[in-house]
Amino acid sequence: NAAGTGVLFSSLDFLVGATTRLLSSVGTTSSVTGIGFKPRAVILLGANADSTLGYGCIGLSSSSSANRAIEIDTGGNRVFSHNTLSVVLRGNAAGTSNQTGAISSFDNDGFSLSWAVNGTVAGTGNIYFLAMR
Repeated sequence: NAAGTGVLFSSLDFLVGATTRLLSSVGTTSSVTGIGFKPRAVILLGANADSTLGYGCIGLSSSSSANRAIEIDTGGNRVFSHNTLSVVLRGNAAGTSNQTGAISSFDNDGFSLSWAVNGTVAGTGNIYFLAMR
């Protein structure tokens, strides 16, 4: 579910946009479209709409087999590294429930994220992205 996809800035070489993810969605693949080109790389920033969770995530993908993410937990003063994920959206402050996404393909007009659900997750996740041509 990639409801609310929007363009924030665009040039010939890159596009900055935003999308949301309903965290109650089952683990499926969602598409981010409307970019206008097939990206060669994407940088993602992820956070929940509930800012009290005290965390954020920065991810990078240059292919479906090259996903990396860093999850920053300000509440626990910890940093987690993920070698197969592009974005993590937490369902609680402890991080025991979350949705994890990995870019599964670069498409002609955007990209697709494959999602996995861990535990019971509710709320909305915000994802900001920089797609590069």
